[in-house]
Amino acid sequence: MDKQVLIDAGFDYEGGLSRCMGDEALYEKLLGMFKRDRSFERLQDGMARESVKDAFEGAHSLKGVAGNLGMTKLYNTDVELTEALRGEGDMAKAKELYPAVIASYEKAMEAIKDIKEPEKK
Repeated sequence: MDKQVLIDAGFDYEGGLSRCMGDEALYEKLLGMFKRDRSFERLQDGMARESVKDAFEGAHSLKGVAGNLGMTKLYNTDVELTEALRGEGDMAKAKELYPAVIASYEKAMEAIKDIKEPEKK
């Protein structure tokens, strides 16, 4: 795992590592598991169908995972989208914010592309 690649992609490496009690192997494992997380897919599906409820659920879940893993850039862009979708939601505002979330997500995925996914048990 290349710490600088993560930092350059908008990660708070030290924050993510501290949430793993300084265990770099655990942090790397969790970043590898993020590749299987389906929150972004749920967000995409909800946005494509213009379902405020489904898009909110995907965005809210993604926000939590990104925040816990120190994916600060993704977290920050997703917070705005999540808030736009909260309650009755503002799909027009969400559509304006969505491209920034996509870009942040893609940058995060690029940063972790070389991290192996842990084997499923």
